[in-house]
Amino acid sequence: MVGFGWNITHFGFCGDPGSDFIGERAGVEVEVESKCLSPEIGLGVSYELAARLMSRLSRELRQRYPLCLTTIRIELPGQSQDAGGVDVIKRHVLESYFRMEDFRSESLRIEVKTSSLEQFFARFPETQSEEWLQTTFNAIRTREGDYGYFIRRSEELIFCNLIPVRPNQQVKKIMKLISTTCERQFSKRRPALLWLHLQGLEPGEIDNTPHWADDFFRTLARHAFTSERRSHLSSLAFTGDSDLDHRSVHYLGKDRRQVDATGRVRGYDNPRCHFGSVPILAPLFSSEGKFR
Repeated sequence: MVGFGWNITHFGFCGDPGSDFIGERAGVEVEVESKCLSPEIGLGVSYELAARLMSRLSRELRQRYPLCLTTIRIELPGQSQDAGGVDVIKRHVLESYFRMEDFRSESLRIEVKTSSLEQFFARFPETQSEEWLQTTFNAIRTREGDYGYFIRRSEELIFCNLIPVRPNQQVKKIMKLISTTCERQFSKRRPALLWLHLQGLEPGEIDNTPHWADDFFRTLARHAFTSERRSHLSSLAFTGDSDLDHRSVHYLGKDRRQVDATGRVRGYDNPRCHFGSVPILAPLFSSEGKFR
């Protein structure tokens, strides 16, 4: 903002109502609100839950089927809380593995199967390759959006496959965030810029569709700009961790980390903004990035 000639006249504080800050340039004031989006937003099963469950299974599963590849598929039709949480899911998995019995309930389904370990390694022989783990997982996983974890015992390989059945709701969740933010954080007395930063997430990975990031961005822009309740929104901007320029700068006698997004911001200008055209990040976003 400062690089485009804006003077920051007001800073918001965490928990306070209103926008993050207000900028002024040539007599025009704009409100800016930024949101940092976790890569877990809208996922059927969070990374944190998957990591905790796999870690506990790795500690407690003991070899029971020598010379076998044992595949344990764990399906969660709803929220993990519906299945009783990590400890309850773990207990059911251990019991199913020990008894070689499947488990089914409304909130949890577990299937255990064994196959020849020799045939498995004949199919995937390049075990020393750096790509072996990812390549093998991609070949035997159940679907996109699931989690996999290999547990090696002396004569057995156990593959735990955690499968969220609930649909991916990332786009829906972000749309709701846009609606709520525009309604509650802006005064609607000034043109507004909403800045969404995709933390630790490549934009192309944000949905389960095969289309890449442009479709995702346009969907969000269309949602943001087609309601009269958000006609105060002048622009919608996006950045991601992979788009940022990380560098070290010397400031006040210390080396400090600086993150720069200059020239790496995707964005859309709202043609329906009732304040008219407001070039907040002048020049206006290119025609390729402009919502029509």
